[in-house]
Amino acid sequence: MSVRQPAWGWAVVTAATGTVLIGIGAFWLSFMALADLAARSGIAPGQAWIWPLLVDGLIVVSTIAVVALDGRRGAWYPWALLICGALVSVAANALHAIVAADASVPAMLAATV
Repeated sequence: MSVRQPAWGWAVVTAATGTVLIGIGAFWLSFMALADLAARSGIAPGQAWIWPLLVDGLIVVSTIAVVALDGRRGAWYPWALLICGALVSVAANALHAIVAADASVPAMLAATV
């Protein structure tokens, strides 16, 4: 006698696809904002692209390490890197929004967006 599995495969595929698409969009927006912020901060435009890869790449790598080291003694280190990387990314994206925003948009609104 076989046990019928629930028909939730479509939900998992939809959720996974949505997660990937949202991740790509978020990475692209963050990449563009951080590269522009780096260029505005004096880093040569030909080199400014590396800043978002370092910041957001740290988030990706530390997330993978957190999952891989789940429950192990050394898991605190990738968690610390993940938290620090996320804080730097969010802060830098918010600062970029404030610097690059149109004068008619309040700074706090720009940073929130």
